[in-house]
Amino acid sequence: MGVNEMNKGKGELIAHIDGQLYFSAETFIFHRLDKDLVIRGETKGKPFLNVIFCVPYILSVEVPHKISLYKGEHGWGTTAGGLIEALASVTITLNRGRNGASGTVDFPMVDGRKLTADFSVWE
Repeated sequence: MGVNEMNKGKGELIAHIDGQLYFSAETFIFHRLDKDLVIRGETKGKPFLNVIFCVPYILSVEVPHKISLYKGEHGWGTTAGGLIEALASVTITLNRGRNGASGTVDFPMVDGRKLTADFSVWE
């Protein structure tokens, strides 16, 4: 299943690079895919900007989890440039019904910049 065929979500995702606003997402994906939960925030127009990551669906609810080096059905990435996956992490808390999550993404970039995105998304 491609990302564009996944369930659309609602919410907020605001990404910064080195403290400067990179983008505020206009569309979202919050989708369970087998053993993973895929989350993506993106812009609608040009330039197209996004952040995507996945975490294990089996995480305990209402407890913050720091996830790094997780290789699921979909990798982690952003249109901001090269991501150093070995140093990337997400701190995420799933809500009780597993139909929403909030947290922070930290993506160190190959060129030395750092992308940080705060999110709150749900089905």
